[in-house]
Amino acid sequence: MRKFLMTAFAVAGLTLAGANLRADDKAKDKEKEEGVAGILIDKKCGESKKTEDDAAMHGAACALKCADSGLGLVKGDKWIKLDEKGQKLAKEYLEKHKDDKDATKVHVTGKVNKEGDTIEATAIHSQSEKKKKDEKKDAK
Repeated sequence: MRKFLMTAFAVAGLTLAGANLRADDKAKDKEKEEGVAGILIDKKCGESKKTEDDAAMHGAACALKCADSGLGLVKGDKWIKLDEKGQKLAKEYLEKHKDDKDATKVHVTGKVNKEGDTIEATAIHSQSEKKKKDEKKDAK
C-alpha cells in the first residue's frame, strides 16, 4: 500500500509539473509571435542603460541621430536588436514621431529568436496605439 501511494504521488507530481511547463511554453510562444513592448533606442546609448526606465529618458531625436549604430529595444534589463527590416521600420517610425513625448515607448510586432536577443519585426507602433487597438479588439 505504501509503494502504491508513493507511486501515485510521484505520478501526480510529474503530471502537474508537465502541465505547468506546457503552459509556460505556450505563454512564451505567444509573446514571441505577438511581439515585444519596450523602449526603442539606438545601440550606442541602449547598451549603457540598465533598465527600461533609464532608457525611457532617452529621446527619439538622439535615437534617430545615432541610428547608424543599430536600433533595438530595451525590455526590462535586456537589449533586443531589431532585424534589418526592423531597422528600416524603426527609422521611419522615429522620423514620423521624433517630436512626440513618449515616442520611444513602442510595441514591435514580430517574432523573437530562441536566444531572445533579436526580433524579426513586421510593424512598430507606439504602446498607446497598441493599447487602443487591443481595446477595440476586446470590445468586439
